[in-house]
Amino acid sequence: MGRLGLLALACCASMDGQTGAVQLVSLTPPGGSGGSQTFDLTVSDTNGAADIASVGIYFAASFNGGRPADACLAYYDTGTNRILLSDDAGIKWISSPLGNGPALANHQ
Repeated sequence: MGRLGLLALACCASMDGQTGAVQLVSLTPPGGSGGSQTFDLTVSDTNGAADIASVGIYFAASFNGGRPADACLAYYDTGTNRILLSDDAGIKWISSPLGNGPALANHQ
């Protein structure tokens, strides 16, 4: 797998629909390489953490919104406390409970 670049952050949705209140605080590291990589993403909301409905991230070598199969898309749903990851084809979502579920992987 080559070096990935963070090209888009479909950052956040707030419970009240005011997406401007949610901001990216940090993303480390800003890219990665190899068959496996761990990222730490931190966001904040001026209305408090309880206002954040979901946080998503999009990794790809180049941005092409029409070709999700060429990217790695993931998001955290605060309502269900689950991490979701797009499958290799970019068609279906696979999910796992945060903290105690099986590891998720795709080959993008």
